[in-house]
Amino acid sequence: MPNQNPNISGLKPFQKGESGNPNGRPPSRVPEALKIVLGRKKAKKFYQLNETEINEWEAAILTMTTNELKALAIWEDCNSYAKGLAMGIIFDMKNGNTKTIDKLRERQFGKAVQKVELTGADGRPFNPEPLTIEVIDSREKIMNNAEDTDNENIQ
Repeated sequence: MPNQNPNISGLKPFQKGESGNPNGRPPSRVPEALKIVLGRKKAKKFYQLNETEINEWEAAILTMTTNELKALAIWEDCNSYAKGLAMGIIFDMKNGNTKTIDKLRERQFGKAVQKVELTGADGRPFNPEPLTIEVIDSREKIMNNAEDTDNENIQ
């Protein structure tokens, strides 16, 4: 719920043509960090995986054998996304867990459908009460109902 009595003392509206952020958005620090870590030449070749590439990596990783996942995990030129997925799956497999593979499968194919059966008390069939719907056929009835509600609230 919004504050009914906000403290607005000391606030000034912007003048016409004046920006609320005169220096603009601060520059990203990522390119400078990449230059330090990768060197100036490699940092310029930096690119981002697009959605199609991510989907292709995930689909490929879901079909890999354990040995293929291990090879991917130790491949030095592998991108960190694919390497991280491979290492996550290997780690999960060693610990008897399927969390990473389950998440990948859900991203690729959606969550599995779960059917839920509703029953009444003691396993009898569930029969809810019938729903009654009243149809209002004119604007006058709507207005009359609104006025009646207003009058009830006043009293």
